[in-house]
Amino acid sequence: MTEYCNRLFHSLIDRGNGLALSDLTCLNCEFHNCALSLTTAIQKRSVISNARFQNCQISASCIGPAILKNVEIDGLITDSLLILWGTVFDQVTFSGRIGKIKINCHVHHVDISERTQRPFDEFRDKFYQNVEWALDISRAKFRLLEITGIPAHLIRRDPATQMVVTRERALAPAWRSRLRPANRLWPFAIDSFLATGEPDRVLVAPRTGPKHQVDKLLGELQELRDLGVIE
Repeated sequence: MTEYCNRLFHSLIDRGNGLALSDLTCLNCEFHNCALSLTTAIQKRSVISNARFQNCQISASCIGPAILKNVEIDGLITDSLLILWGTVFDQVTFSGRIGKIKINCHVHHVDISERTQRPFDEFRDKFYQNVEWALDISRAKFRLLEITGIPAHLIRRDPATQMVVTRERALAPAWRSRLRPANRLWPFAIDSFLATGEPDRVLVAPRTGPKHQVDKLLGELQELRDLGVIE
């Protein structure tokens, strides 16, 4: 096991290098202007396995369509929104206080053509048929988390703050007229979900940030649960 402690990693760019990184631990490390697995060639994606990141920071960085296996992330500060483009997960755990993260099923922020995206979509579908679980977010307190492309049943979650919406329930017409007008974010998230072909999605209430905002968003998510829209 290789261990890094209190290290600054600056401008490490993996652009289609097809890296295989394993058996490593990063404690109190900072990643700035770094990139992992930036590629639209499926055979050149990188793999990280058997790794642990504790109390790390990441800024001005992004992650492309990497494969993460048996990875633990315990505490992670993000400068803004960390986007993971087309990344897939096999037993990846988030815990502790986590910043803002978006898991995006697209592999590129501009090129979303079928020619580029289809091989990754096909790989992802087969990949998730052969994992016991993908993500465990049940012990994490996110500032923000958006997830696309991962079946809800493969995500271990805290049912009080991380809830599942299914397409069938979201398409039921009655709930929208019963919703309080001030509840706007979660209906927007549901509409975004319905615009995809996914059968379900996990909606995650923030657990860190201004208390009034955290309480408001959690209360509005619970309102949707009370109306039977989410599980």
